[in-house]
Amino acid sequence: MTAWRSWRQVYWAWREAQIEAYRDALPRAHLLHLAEEAVRRYMGAEPQTALTEVLLASWVDEIIAERLGLPSYRAWLRAQRAAMRRAAAANADLTPPAAPPASVPAAT
Repeated sequence: MTAWRSWRQVYWAWREAQIEAYRDALPRAHLLHLAEEAVRRYMGAEPQTALTEVLLASWVDEIIAERLGLPSYRAWLRAQRAAMRRAAAANADLTPPAAPPASVPAAT
């Protein structure tokens, strides 16, 4: 079992898992479309820097996170703390989760 050092670490692991699951479900053609959208969005009409595969993948992940409506770290943490308060009221364990939660409702 992995021991998480912080809530931020848990959040980023959860966020990455959500993005990866979405990306794995997309056909290659759609991923290429997302890459083209990332280039248009972040590089503009005339690219000024050399694109690397890692940078482009990061931009595609940001677009996917946006489309999934993933909450920001602060919104996610508020939801986690609220869940912990509800659990405390029901005399449940208050330790952070051992693994990222499967899903967290998006903040409104």
